[in-house]
Amino acid sequence: MVGVIWFAVASALCAAAVDAQMLIAPRALEGIGGALLTPGPLAIIQASYVHEDRPKVVGAWSGLGGIAGAIGQFLGGWLVSAAGWRWVFLINLPLAAIVVAVAVRHVPETRGQDRAGPVRRTRRGARRAGPGRDHLRGDRGAAAGCVAGAGHAPAAIVRGGRARWRRRSARGSR
Repeated sequence: MVGVIWFAVASALCAAAVDAQMLIAPRALEGIGGALLTPGPLAIIQASYVHEDRPKVVGAWSGLGGIAGAIGQFLGGWLVSAAGWRWVFLINLPLAAIVVAVAVRHVPETRGQDRAGPVRRTRRGARRAGPGRDHLRGDRGAAAGCVAGAGHAPAAIVRGGRARWRRRSARGSR
C-alpha cells in the first residue's frame, strides 16, 4: 500500500506544478511510487492463492497490465484534450483511494505469521495449516481487484496523458 499512497501523493504534486520545470521532481517521485507498485500485487498473489493457481493469476495480472496500457493511451489522451493535462494526475487520487479502501477491507495481512502457518478456511471453520502447506486466504475477487488496480490503471492513464501532453507541448500549446 505504500506504493499506492506514494504514487497518489506524487500525482497530486504533479498536478500542482505550474510548468514543465516544476513537474520534473514530482514525476521522479511518481516514478519511485510506480516502482513500489509492482512488488505489492505479486506479494498479494503469493499470499492469497494456492501454488497451483498462481501462474494463472500472474498471467491474468500481466494481461490486465497490457490491456490497461493500451486503454490508458486513449483514455489519457482524451483526458488531456477534454479537461487538461493536470487531470491525468488528479484522476489517480480517487483511484488510489479506492484501491487502499478495498485493500484494507479485503486483502489479508500476511506480516508476522508464525511458523504454524496461516489460517486455512474450511467448511467447518478456520484451522491452522501445517508448516510449508499452501493456503487460500482472503477474498479472491478483492485481491484480484487490488492487484489489477494498484499498478496498471494509474500508470496507464499517466503514460497516455504524458504522451499526449508531450505532443501538445512540442507544438507550442499547453
